[in-house]
This record gives sequence, structure tokens and C-alpha cells, in this order.
Amino acid sequence: MKSILCFGDSITYGESDTRSGGWVSRLIQYTLNNSNQTNWLEHSVYNLGIASETSDGLLRRFSSEYKSRENKNCEMTVIFSYGINDIVIHHGKKGIKKPANLNARAKNKVPLEYFSKNLSECIQVASKANAKVIVTSILPFLPKYDGVINQHQEVRVLDDVHRYNLELQEICKLFNTTYLDLFQYFTDRELDLLSTDGLHPNHKGHQLIFEQVLELLNLSKYKDNGLLS
Repeated sequence: MKSILCFGDSITYGESDTRSGGWVSRLIQYTLNNSNQTNWLEHSVYNLGIASETSDGLLRRFSSEYKSRENKNCEMTVIFSYGINDIVIHHGKKGIKKPANLNARAKNKVPLEYFSKNLSECIQVASKANAKVIVTSILPFLPKYDGVINQHQEVRVLDDVHRYNLELQEICKLFNTTYLDLFQYFTDRELDLLSTDGLHPNHKGHQLIFEQVLELLNLSKYKDNGLLS
């Protein structure tokens, strides 16, 4: 018996994948399709992604969300996918054209030290409950939006993606937690794997994430029923 709780933002929720509903929806369908396999007679996958959520929001709800779905008879797995909204630069920086125009006072929505604290606390809660924890990297976005206001009226800086990903790696080392580096698969393939907003994965991007998560969960050995490329 296995239970997988997927926490994250709009990417976890499945935004911009109108064909299959995102990587978590694929995971749900895949496990349902293979429910007759020996190790998956009983299982559950939860999509707990909330659009625009940051690690602040995760910290506020994680304990209650986890406890309401915890099953002592299940092998519990928690997947955290956060950071792309934490790195957003606060509003009020009108006229930003290039990364160089971001002055030293420009602040991320959730500063790095608070981001680290939020994820660390949630990982500790999950670990104390004997859950397996997986932390995914922040994905890159189209370079043309580096330091520029995008169509969502948000500003992000690619250097922050690297800084926050490095912090995620350090957190995972500290708590002996699995780090899934998705960034490497999207780098230099942004036009192919991201939607027209240059931020959210498209159908291909979600498929790639799904396959990497599946491999990490050691589930790719089962029949794909058309879900694997």
C-alpha cells in the first residue's frame, strides 16, 4: 500500500497542459491503470498543488494536509515542488527592462533564508512521520523574461533560480532527502518544453517530469497504457 502526496504550485496542479492535466494527473492515471499489479493493489496519489503558492503557503497548511491523509498502514511519500513563485520580485519595480536594472533593494517574495526555513520545517514534519521525501528543483524559464515583466505581470531573475536550487540541494543533503534535478532536462530546451508564457511546462514538459518522477518512484517497470513516450 502506497500513498503519494504531491505539494506544489500551478505546475504541480497541471496548468498549461490541456491535453493530460499535468504530470500529477498522469501519475494518478498511471497508478490506476496498473492497480492490478502486485505492489499496487491499493494506492493513492493526491494532487495538492495550488496556483501561485509559495513555501509560505506550504508551511501554513502542510501539517494539517498531511495528517488528514496519513495512513499508518501505507508507505507514505511526499513530493515538494516549490520556488518559482518564491523568487518573484516584489511589485513596484516598474520599468524593469534588464536584470542589471534590478537594484540591491529588490526583494524576492520569499527571501532565500525564509524559503529554506519553510522547506526544512515541512521536511522535518514528513520525516518524523516516516514518510519518504522528494524535493524537485525549480525549472528554468525563457531567458527573454530574465528580469523583465512577463505576461503575468511578474518579474523573475534566472540567477535566483540557480541560488534557490543550490539551497534546495543543501537542504536535501542536510536531511538526507532525495533531490530530483529537473532543471537539467529543461535547460536549452525551454522553447520545446515550456508553454507560450515561457514559464509553465507544456504537454511535453509535463510528460518529461512525469517520466522522471515515475523512474524515481521505481514504477516505470509497469505497463504504460500509452502514458509513457
